[in-house]
Amino acid sequence: MQLTMMRSLVLLVLGVVLTACGGGSGGDSSTPPVQPAVPSLTSIDITPNTTALPAGASLAFTAMGNYDDGSSENVTSKVTWSSTDTTVATIDPVSGEITAGATPGMSTIIHAESGTVVGEAILTVTDAVLLRITVDPNNVSTPEGFKRPYTATGHYSNGNALPLTDATWVSSVPTVATVDVTGVVTGVGTGVSTITASKDSLSGSADLTVTNATLLDISITPGSSVIPKGTKQRFKAIGTFSNGDVYSLNFAVSWVSADTTIVAINPLILNPPGVFKGVGVGTTRIRAELGTLRSNPADITITNATLQSISVTPENSTYVAGSKPHFQAMGQYSDNTVVDITDSVSWTSDDTNVATVLTNSLGIPTMSGVAARTSVVVDPGLATCKATGTTTIRAKKDGVEGNTTLHVTNPSLQSIAITTSSASVIDGQTLQLTATGTYTDGSTADITDSAVWGVDNISIASVYKGKVTGLSVGTVTVTASVGSGGTAYDTVILEVTSSSLPGPTPGPAPGPTPGPTPVDPPEITWVIP
Repeated sequence: MQLTMMRSLVLLVLGVVLTACGGGSGGDSSTPPVQPAVPSLTSIDITPNTTALPAGASLAFTAMGNYDDGSSENVTSKVTWSSTDTTVATIDPVSGEITAGATPGMSTIIHAESGTVVGEAILTVTDAVLLRITVDPNNVSTPEGFKRPYTATGHYSNGNALPLTDATWVSSVPTVATVDVTGVVTGVGTGVSTITASKDSLSGSADLTVTNATLLDISITPGSSVIPKGTKQRFKAIGTFSNGDVYSLNFAVSWVSADTTIVAINPLILNPPGVFKGVGVGTTRIRAELGTLRSNPADITITNATLQSISVTPENSTYVAGSKPHFQAMGQYSDNTVVDITDSVSWTSDDTNVATVLTNSLGIPTMSGVAARTSVVVDPGLATCKATGTTTIRAKKDGVEGNTTLHVTNPSLQSIAITTSSASVIDGQTLQLTATGTYTDGSTADITDSAVWGVDNISIASVYKGKVTGLSVGTVTVTASVGSGGTAYDTVILEVTSSSLPGPTPGPAPGPTPGPTPVDPPEITWVIP
């Protein structure tokens, strides 16, 4: 009996303990805690919301997400970015960095999306802005008393490199070199001066060393020539200096004909210096003079051969409207000589509504106390295709005519192909690319000058009409496009390499030396005392 009571007491205690610990068959009947509600995204704000961006420039957008609980956060990397018109501007879908296209005045809508929530911003492409200026040539020398032309190139946000004709020029040491408003530098004393071109608070510079080198020799090429009466011969004058430098002196020297009844020379004739026209039959000599120095004489014989025929090329050609083909006239004479007479014939087009063609070459030297020049350049034989149709291009001289047929079409551009002679360009040097367009009728045309060119990294290279200038070592993608927003385009990848190349070849040794290698040395002009 007593044992039974003790067992009952133990069971009662265990029951109380189990109840207190949540034991028993009933389990836990308490209500779970309520989880906080997740806020829902209600809108996305893009900053900047309305902006203008120069052609070729880049900008990073920011996206702020707004939630239904009144909170907000930066969701730039959480949304998906897009541009409604990728020909106007392209955007990185993850980072939101946008790059404006090459066509100013066009706009696109930028989207930042997260699920069904979309934010919008408007981007308008404006004119490219000037980013840097380079001055050429750099680290060169010129003899005291001579002039050397400099050029300033503006590198823009769209990757284009354009000549700056309105730059302001300054020489750091005017007692060494002076510079005029057009960038022509005159060496006035030995030493080094920095030539600077400035525009829009930007500037570029190049160093010039003025030497006391003296002109030792003038040579002209060709040494002899034979041409029919009424045609022209071009001579080149090359100057060799005491320090080994070699310069072209065509605009510095005075050109002399020993017999002006055979070959006439007039400083105001409508030809560049060094171009002579045969006006009589016979043989005479041409010289180039500068100060007390005279060049070797060059013999020129003018024959009485008569013009028999003119051939015009290209023959029966087809070009698209807007292109500018160049025609050449070759004259066949009675002595069987064949002479390029492109710049001495009279060019005409039968239908100027279809195409026009330039005639007469103008290059007018001016004398104003120094041997300087200005010129109005007309490229004879250069045609401009204006509208669909067919015309005859005629070249006439001395009663003889040659002609060819020009067809102008207006098909649409189908594709562009960029060709290059090299896959790389040296830092500080240039490489010319060519863009060829293929049209829907199967025809092709050189569209290098009319295409819109750009690069993807303006710190590595710039481009203007297909001429790429290396700016720093790296890889760059060059693009040529045509049409609104670039409806046809092609790209090429170029490597800009280091300019650490071997230095210049030393000048010729003292004493008699052969004539200069037929190259095109830099042009300098003598200052007349």
